[in-house]
Amino acid sequence: GGGAKKKFGGGAPKKKFGGAAPAPSPPSKASVWEVVTDDDGSVYYYNTVTQQSQWERPAELDAGGAPSAGAAPPAASSEWEKVVDGQDVYYYNTRTQESQWERPPGFVG
Repeated sequence: GGGAKKKFGGGAPKKKFGGAAPAPSPPSKASVWEVVTDDDGSVYYYNTVTQQSQWERPAELDAGGAPSAGAAPPAASSEWEKVVDGQDVYYYNTRTQESQWERPPGFVG
């Protein structure tokens, strides 16, 4: 008996912490979600506020969090690549896979 053991039981993955959960992120952080890679190399998403995890990418990550009137966070500029296509130049976001003509705020390169 017994049968094969399924890797996932249909539920969300469990965050692997030996002890206490990490300190809550400050409200100024763009997103409450962390991208986590488990021991098998599978990527899942962990909400630092609700302490829930899920396989599906949260819509909040694609939205980029709350819009800010000020400068973009420094990490955001590294997500963008400048692309030269013939005489056209545009910018591609490697995280969201979006492209745009306008130079992203804080872009260096």
